[in-house]
Amino acid sequence: MEKLAYTRHYIDILEHELGLNIVIYDECRLLSQTPLTTLPQIGKWHTNPYCLKIKENDRLRARCVYLKQAFINRVLQGNGVVKSTCFCGVTEYALPIQYDGRLVCLISAIGYLGQISERMITLLSQRIGLGRDQLLSLRQSALLKTDREEVVIHAVELLGYLLGRFIIEETKIPTLLDTARREGNDHVFKAMAYITQ
Repeated sequence: MEKLAYTRHYIDILEHELGLNIVIYDECRLLSQTPLTTLPQIGKWHTNPYCLKIKENDRLRARCVYLKQAFINRVLQGNGVVKSTCFCGVTEYALPIQYDGRLVCLISAIGYLGQISERMITLLSQRIGLGRDQLLSLRQSALLKTDREEVVIHAVELLGYLLGRFIIEETKIPTLLDTARREGNDHVFKAMAYITQ
């Protein structure tokens, strides 16, 4: 469990010293069967006030969820950390952790101030019933700023390495995936692959 303590300590440094907002997306619930389930970053999506305000509108929330899945699919096709900015101007840096070509989890540094058009600001302001200046003020105060994107990317890469090593060396996830494939019981993973195409 020493490796878990190192991983937890590294995440604490990223969040408290560097100000990153780390999220671990566990789509297939594989991490729930490991000691990693104790990490508070698992499933911690959109906790900033700007995203929460946007998601008060059902249509905007549905669009966010749809585009998040499209982003995950793009991350899986990429090589390394993938950067994306959503329609609301929130930037994210994501890296998939895979074993034998299957997604185990996705690591993201989320909640960065990204580009957004004037037209979108007006549209969002109307849809959520918040004045334009109030929306911009909320956006400025809730989202993280970075002028050192390479630091964020390297931090996510290193965290991906640490989590990947922990998953391979300290959990039963590789055995679970190998057994499921051998026995033809990998229907959950096949279904997830089909759904996310």
